[in-house]
Amino acid sequence: MFFLSRLYRHPAFVVGMREVSPQSPGIAAWGLMTGVAMVKSGMSVFEASAMTLLVFAGSSQLAAIPLIVAGAAAVVAYSLPLKLNIVVAIAVAVILCLTVEKIRPAPKVAA
Repeated sequence: MFFLSRLYRHPAFVVGMREVSPQSPGIAAWGLMTGVAMVKSGMSVFEASAMTLLVFAGSSQLAAIPLIVAGAAAVVAYSLPLKLNIVVAIAVAVILCLTVEKIRPAPKVAA
């Protein structure tokens, strides 16, 4: 589905690409830094690539690298990134709640 050419020609795709493009250099730099850190810590390129595909958040990958290298138990190596993702999700939800009111004020109710 991702490679269907009709999706690339859709006007919404073009709008989405324009809106995402300013963040792309930062995302690419963060991905490169995370990948280099994983390979320098002793992981193979295959393992680093697999972790990149399976673990979405780069900060979770960076948090798990020392645990994996130190030979920590799998439960510990999996639970720390999960907890980190939960904390980030909560922080994003709080920020979203605080900013939505400023962007789109709540409708006034007639008395």
